[in-house]
Amino acid sequence: MSTNPVGSATKLFLDGRVDADLAAVLDGTATGVRVIEVSGEAGVGKTRLLGEITGYARDHGWTVVSNISGTAPRDLPFGAFADALDDILAFCGDGLVAGFSYEHVRWLAGTFPALATAAPGADPREFKELYHAFHAVRGLLGALCLEVGGNGLVVIIDDAHRADDASLELLRQLAGRPPSAGLMLVVAHRPRQADRMLRELLAAGDAAGVVRRIEPAPLEEREALVLLPGSLNEFRRRGIVRAAGGNPGTLEALVLAGAAPYPDEEPARELPVAVMSRYFRDIRALSPLGTLVAQALAVTGDPFRMDLLRAVAELSEPEVWAALDELVGDDVLRAEGTLLSFRFRDPFLRGAAYRSAGAGWRIGGHSRAGAVLRADGAPPTVLAPHLVHTIAAGDEAGARILLDAARACVWSRPACTVSWARAALQSLEPAAEVPADLLLVLGEALVMTGSYADGVTYLGAACAHGDRAAGVWAEAVEWQARGLRLLGRHAEATGRLRAALNGLPADADDHRLRLRMELLAAELDRHGAPDPAREAAAPRPAPPSDPALGAHLLALLAAADVRQGVTGGMETRVDQAARQADSLSDDEIVRHLELLRWLGGAELSLMRYQAARGHLERGLALAERHGLLFLTASFSAQLNDLLSRQVDGPEPDPGSSLGDPGDVAAVNQLRQLSGRELEIAMLVSDGRTNQQIARALDLSHKTVETYLARIFKKLGVCSRAQVAALIGRYGHTGDQLHKVS
Repeated sequence: MSTNPVGSATKLFLDGRVDADLAAVLDGTATGVRVIEVSGEAGVGKTRLLGEITGYARDHGWTVVSNISGTAPRDLPFGAFADALDDILAFCGDGLVAGFSYEHVRWLAGTFPALATAAPGADPREFKELYHAFHAVRGLLGALCLEVGGNGLVVIIDDAHRADDASLELLRQLAGRPPSAGLMLVVAHRPRQADRMLRELLAAGDAAGVVRRIEPAPLEEREALVLLPGSLNEFRRRGIVRAAGGNPGTLEALVLAGAAPYPDEEPARELPVAVMSRYFRDIRALSPLGTLVAQALAVTGDPFRMDLLRAVAELSEPEVWAALDELVGDDVLRAEGTLLSFRFRDPFLRGAAYRSAGAGWRIGGHSRAGAVLRADGAPPTVLAPHLVHTIAAGDEAGARILLDAARACVWSRPACTVSWARAALQSLEPAAEVPADLLLVLGEALVMTGSYADGVTYLGAACAHGDRAAGVWAEAVEWQARGLRLLGRHAEATGRLRAALNGLPADADDHRLRLRMELLAAELDRHGAPDPAREAAAPRPAPPSDPALGAHLLALLAAADVRQGVTGGMETRVDQAARQADSLSDDEIVRHLELLRWLGGAELSLMRYQAARGHLERGLALAERHGLLFLTASFSAQLNDLLSRQVDGPEPDPGSSLGDPGDVAAVNQLRQLSGRELEIAMLVSDGRTNQQIARALDLSHKTVETYLARIFKKLGVCSRAQVAALIGRYGHTGDQLHKVS
C-alpha cells in the first residue's frame, strides 16, 4: 500500500509547503491520480492540510471548491456537493446545463440552489431516480471542468464521514470509477467514522495508483514544542506535549484553555469559546437522541451505569443502546475493554456535551443522578459531583456530604474540593455557625490550587473558630503559614508558627512536629541556613507509623545540612531520605510531596544530578496529575536549574565549574521581567524585606506584594530564595544585570 505519512499537517502549514509526492499530483508531473484521500483522527490537522492543498492547487492553475464541514443537513441529497459547488454554479449560470436532458436538469435544479431557475426542481428521493441523478451530478462536474479551464477543477469534501447518503454514494462511485482528467477529488475523513465501502474503494484505488492517500502523522515532540508559547517553562511544555499525544488539535486546546496536562475532571469548568466551538461540531452532528445521551453521559461521568444513564436521560434501555451505537460510530465515545465501559474521546468533548445542554436540564440531570446514587448508598465522593449543582440553602445533610467528600479528596482533586467546599459554605443559613473543619479544608485546597491569599484568609478564620485541643487549629496554622510562605511573607509565617508552638497543648506532639517542620521550611526559603529552626525540628523524630512524614523530616534536615555546609553525616542523611522517599508509593508520598523538592534540591547542591532529576520529575508529575499548583512552580524551577547545567551525561566532577549554560538560562528567565520587576528582584536578592523595598522605591507595601506575585509567576518560582538564586547565578558573571531588561 502506498500510504505516505507526510509528517504532521501542522508542520506543513507552518513552513508553507506541500510534500513532493503530493506536489507532483497537483502540478501534473504525476499522472493517473484523480483522487486524494486525507485520513486522520480528529484534531490531527486534516483541515489545515486541506488549506495547504487549496493554496498550492490554485497557484498551479486549478480552480478549487470545497464544502464547509457539517453545514449541509444529512437528509439533503448531495448536500456536501451542493455546499461545495453552489458559488461556482452561480457564477457559471444556467447555461452550464443547457445541453443536459430535461430530467437531469430538473434533478440538478432540485439539488443545487444556484440552478433553481434552470427548470422546475425535482427532489430525487426514490432509489431509481437517485441512480440517474448520480449520472447527472457526475456530468455536471465534467461540464464545470471544461468551463473553468486551466488544469481543471479540484473538489474538496471535508469530513466525508458526516456526508449525506447520496453524497457518500457519489463519492463511492467516483472512488470506484475515478473521474477523467480535469477533475481532482479530495476526500478528507476520520478512519474510525468513515463509510466502510468508501474506505475499501479508496484502498483499491490506492493499490491501482489512481488514489493518493495521505495520513497526517502525529507531531513529534520537537515539532510540538515549537508550537507552544515561550512563556511556559521547559518541563511544563513537555508535560503538555505528552498529554496531547502528538495531536495538534488537542495541543492547541490545552494551550488555549490554560489547562494542566491532566484536564480537570469537572465538565462544568468554563473553557474559551475557541476551544469549545471545535468540539461542539461533533455534538451538533449527532441526532437528537444521540445528543441527549451524550449530555446525560457528560453528567453521569465514568464508569458507565445503565440505570443511572436511563434516569438522567429519561429514556428506555433500547433507546440508550441505539444512541450508544451512534456515539461510538461517530467516535464521540470509545469502548474500553468491555461493552459496559465507555469514555469520551477527549475530556474537552465531554465538556462540550455538557455545555450543549441547557442550564435547567443540567440541574435536573444532576438531581436525578443524585437521587439514584443516594438510594444506592453511594459514598460522598460519588454524590458530591451532582450535589454541588443542586444543593439548596439550609440543606445541612447535603453540606455534610460535600464536606466529607472535600476532606477525602483534598489531596487528590483539590480543584473539585474548592468547588464542593464553597457550595457547602454557601448552603449554610446566614445565622449558622460555620464549621471550623469546613473553613480548614477550603483554605487548604485554595492554597494547593495557587489561590494563596484567599486560602490564608479562610485558614485564619479556621484558626479563630477551631478548638486547639481538636487539632483543626494546629493544622490551620500550619497551612496558613505555608500560604504566607508561598506569598513571600516569610516573617509573618515564622512569627505565626513560633506563637503557635508556644500555645500548643502538651500532648500535641504530632502537631508540634509538623509546625516545626513548616518553620524549618519557612526559614530555608527565607534565609537558606536556619540554625534555630533546624534545632527546633531535630529533637523530635518522625513517628514510625507515618513513614512519609519521616521521609519529609529527613529531606528537610538534609536540605538544612546542605545549606549550612554541615559535613558530618550530610551525605548519609541525604541517602537515607532518598531511600525512604523511594520506598513510598505515589498515594503515600502525595501528602508530603514537598519532601521531593527538598530532597531534589539537596541532591542538586551535591551535584547528584541524575538522582535529583528523578525525584524532581516524579514530584512535578504527581503535582500536575493532582492539580497541586502550589508545588508545580518550585519543581519546574528546580528542573530548569538542573537543565541549565546540561547534565544529561554522567555525573560531573564535584570540583568542576558550572560554566555558562546556567547563566544563559538565568538571563532568559530574567528577560521576562520589566525594568521595575527586575529592580525589585535585585533588592530581594540583597535580602531586603517588603517594607524596605517599599521605602527604597517609594512604593506602597501592597504594590511591592503585587510586583512580587508577578515576578514569581513569570519566573516560575514560589519563594524569595529562588528569586535570589536566579539573580545570583547571573550576577556572578559581572555587573551586567541592568542589560537584561
